[in-house]
Amino acid sequence: MGGDAGKALAVTNFSNFSPDETNWRQNLTVDTLLDAFKIDETFKLSMWSIGKVTECFKDPKSGRLATIRLKFINDISVKEISVPIDSENIAPLGTKRESDEWRQSLKKGDVIDAMDRCS
Repeated sequence: MGGDAGKALAVTNFSNFSPDETNWRQNLTVDTLLDAFKIDETFKLSMWSIGKVTECFKDPKSGRLATIRLKFINDISVKEISVPIDSENIAPLGTKRESDEWRQSLKKGDVIDAMDRCS
């Protein structure tokens, strides 16, 4: 885990979460996949997407995990974000975003509908 105190100033408040989710949040590690809320300014969208934890930062006073840095999987415009572990903008994988398992079965020649923001 990283030790960058400047990125770990969050005071954690888990009152909105179940004991299981609180435990999940306190035990996040690098490479953990999760659901994360992103705001994409380029495409003027906000949505839940798959994120991957890239760094973990502890609170310098308590020594407990306080903030994570994550990147979005397969994203072309939102690079990385930092999120306090008690943020409502992260959740266990598969609990917030719509299922996209159908994407894994796409093959050449399939007809799909896609959002195109280009004019």
